[in-house]
Parts: sequence; C-alpha cells; structure tokens
Amino acid sequence: MSKYGLKSIVSKSSTLKAAAAYLYYSRETRARFLPARRTSSDGAVFFTMQKCASTYITKALAIVEECYAKTVYNFEGLYWSSGDPDMVRSIHRDAEKLFVQPNAIYGPMRNFFPVPNLEKRPLVLMLRDPRDVLVSSYYSVAYSHNLPGGKAARQAFEERRSKAQAMDIDAFVKEATRNFFPRYKAYADNLLGRPNLTFLTYENLIEDPEDWAERFLVGMGLEPVPTSLNRLVAAYSDGLPTGDKANDKNSHRRSGASRQFETMLKPETIAYINEEIGDVLERFAAWEK
Repeated sequence: MSKYGLKSIVSKSSTLKAAAAYLYYSRETRARFLPARRTSSDGAVFFTMQKCASTYITKALAIVEECYAKTVYNFEGLYWSSGDPDMVRSIHRDAEKLFVQPNAIYGPMRNFFPVPNLEKRPLVLMLRDPRDVLVSSYYSVAYSHNLPGGKAARQAFEERRSKAQAMDIDAFVKEATRNFFPRYKAYADNLLGRPNLTFLTYENLIEDPEDWAERFLVGMGLEPVPTSLNRLVAAYSDGLPTGDKANDKNSHRRSGASRQFETMLKPETIAYINEEIGDVLERFAAWEK
C-alpha cells in the first residue's frame, strides 16, 4: 500500500489518526511529558492564525529545520491531529516546561500563548486581513478542512460543519466575528510594539514571496542565504492552486486572493465587520477599510 493510501485510511478513522498523531509528533509528545535534559529559553516563536497560509508556514518551518539544523515544535499540530482537549490547556499550563527545548523553533502557534521569556526571543507574527480570514474560514469549516483525530473532537467539528453548511456565508461571518477578533486583539495587546517582533502579512507573501522569505528568516534570527530563500519561494509557488482548484469550495487551498471579502460579502455585512473590528484594523495599520 502506498503512503498516500495509508494516510487516507488513518485520516478516516478518528482513533487511528489520534494514535498516529502521537507517533508523528513524537518530539512534541516527549516535550509535554518528559523534562528536557538541556534547557534553553531563546527559541524563536512563530505566531499566526488559521487561514493565514498556516499550511505553507508548516512547510516553511520544515525547510528552516533542514537548512539551519533547528528542531521545530508544533504543539498545536499535535492538538489538532490527536483531538486531545487537554493539549491547548497544557500549552498554557506547562509553558515553562514546553518552551525550553534546546536549539528549538516553535510554531505555527495559531493563538497567543504566554510563552516564557518573550522579551528575549525572536518573535514573528503573521496575520491576514481579518475579513478575508472570515471568508476563507467559511469554506474551510463548511467544506474543505480535514477532520481532527479523536472521537469527541471529530464529532464536535462535524457538528460545526453541518451548522456552517446550513448557513449562508454572510450569516456565518457575522457569527464568527465574535470568536475571531479577540484573538487579533490578544496579539495586538501582547506582541505589537515589541522590539524583537517581526510583523509579516499574508498579503506580503502573495505579492512578493522573495521579500517575505527574507524578512521571515531575519525575524526568526536566521541569516538569509540563497539556498534557504530559494526553497522557501519554491515551496510557496508549488502550492498555489491552479485551474479549477482556485475556486473549488472543497479545496483546502482555494483562491488565496486578498480583499476577496469585497466581492464575497454583502455591503451590510462588511459594514458590520468594520464596525466590530475597526479598532483592531487601526492598531495593526496593515489593511484598509
């Protein structure tokens, strides 16, 4: 059986996927349950959110791991694939133990977590226009996102999917606004203004991948070299949707366009979002109303 066939079987079973997660994310599992033999509190942290090219970021961090001999810890990846509800609580509760691995990079972190020693670590925050995040999230939740591991987590997500499919995009976006924007605010409150923070945008990535890749590496405290820069740009270009996939609601990487909310949402929905999140847009100063 091919590895793709095996992956398909594992993904269809919530129990198998949860079990496989602890094997695939073995380093994260060890960090969670075993004390590090050596500790270091200066590993870079990459913060972002869903629908901000986080799938590409996972690939980008794997390239960094290979090119710079770093070890990447993706604690939230373990949470999703295992369906373990204690994983996120564990990141908060055990941060002093988790974020002290030697020669480490952490990410993608899709929420703000109180990582110890934040003031001395290289920090990168990558976000997207929140209105486009909401549009993309509708298609992700309703149609395209893969299912988590764990019976309870999978059942909860399937319920969210059924509910989203019963709504139109405007109704979904209005309801989701209340859940998404506290996360932007948490990033603004805890990270903006730090001298060791590099703020990147999804829009910069799609408009100028070469510039984004260089800023990404510098922000992670790494020296940009042609080999790593070329691999980062190639990984982004290779993953772009082509043909029918660019507008396929069932494709996890769908259009990727910026300001798609202007054509996908009703004017009154856009006005509602702008009213709700106007202060957040102003604080980041990256997206026009």
